[in-house]
Amino acid sequence: MLLSPQDEMKFLLHRLVAIGSLSPGLADKRELGAHFESLNQRVQRSHQGEEITGLLLLYPSHMVHIVECSSEALISVLQDLGELLTRPSDSVMVVQARILVVSHDIPRRLFQQWTFKVLAPPARSPAGGTEHEPTEKLVADTLTQLMKLGSRLLETLKGSEAAQEASVDQMPEVMLSQEVLGQLLEREDLLTPPQYLQTYHSPVDVLLDSGHVFGSNQPATV
Repeated sequence: MLLSPQDEMKFLLHRLVAIGSLSPGLADKRELGAHFESLNQRVQRSHQGEEITGLLLLYPSHMVHIVECSSEALISVLQDLGELLTRPSDSVMVVQARILVVSHDIPRRLFQQWTFKVLAPPARSPAGGTEHEPTEKLVADTLTQLMKLGSRLLETLKGSEAAQEASVDQMPEVMLSQEVLGQLLEREDLLTPPQYLQTYHSPVDVLLDSGHVFGSNQPATV
């Protein structure tokens, strides 16, 4: 029997990696961190026992959001990202967002808890030369850097949120540059949160023809 994606993945652990462009009018980036923190708390209250872990990096004009959670929580996070993009102009915080990857049925968490960090400019000197990289390579290189960051944090952390924030500041060599994030946001073959949700809720036969099949080996589209 072929189950729907929602039923098949109900009890599995997933990892979402999303990037975004911050509104120039967002004076205090901690407001966005507090927004996601409140969302996580609401989701965890609604789904008892389903922990959300991850890391939100707030650059001067971009963000990287990594979330590890159940399928129900994943949908809530994606829906919230989509709603952030359609906020009235006087309350907008995120003006653009794309999904780098959603990894399904991951064996273990990379993060001890969910935290956010506001990065002082510049987070890293621009690398240059990324505008001509194929999307698949640029995404793969970005994910490799983020996994290195997560692994380094896992090695140094003792469960303290303060320790995690301090550790991020001490790892400039594994931080992504804003230039790379800007390049990725321009790649139209990467799905936006609403596009991903539309694909997720599509019938199975449409999924099989779309190139966005769950478990695909195309990280730029799944």
